[in-house]
Amino acid sequence: MSFKDKEIEASGKMREDLTGIDFTFPKAMQRISSVFVGSDLLIKFKVLRYSRSDAQNRWLWGVAYPTIAGWHKETQGERITADEIHAITCSVILGRRLIIKEKDGVEYAFFEGKTSSQLNTKEFTELMEQLQQFWAEKGCYIADPKQNNLITDHLNDF
Repeated sequence: MSFKDKEIEASGKMREDLTGIDFTFPKAMQRISSVFVGSDLLIKFKVLRYSRSDAQNRWLWGVAYPTIAGWHKETQGERITADEIHAITCSVILGRRLIIKEKDGVEYAFFEGKTSSQLNTKEFTELMEQLQQFWAEKGCYIADPKQNNLITDHLNDF
């Protein structure tokens, strides 16, 4: 199977003068695009959004939240779930608010504000730092994913 049989995605920036695109990996794009010379192409334009990485998500749910849950059980004597910790994170750190409204005699609730899954990698890194600081002030130390320790060895890819 050749590249011609596949859909190829590339990232880059449109030049200010609209004369072309400066690709993120120009040499690779040159090799790949040479296969398409003379072919009719469908070209789509979309703003590139950097989503949080899988490693960041693994750290949040696999390191930070279990650490907080263990600390909370040890210091407060009660269990707290990852979902409860995530609700605290979203409301306290991300500023999400629970809104309760009534329509036709029925109350309904929804959250207003950005979710953690809507954060890009930079915003998520800031969330991680704020989360560590928030819980450190309470006496709960959450391992930094950039340290070389057994808990976070698998997270070094971000």
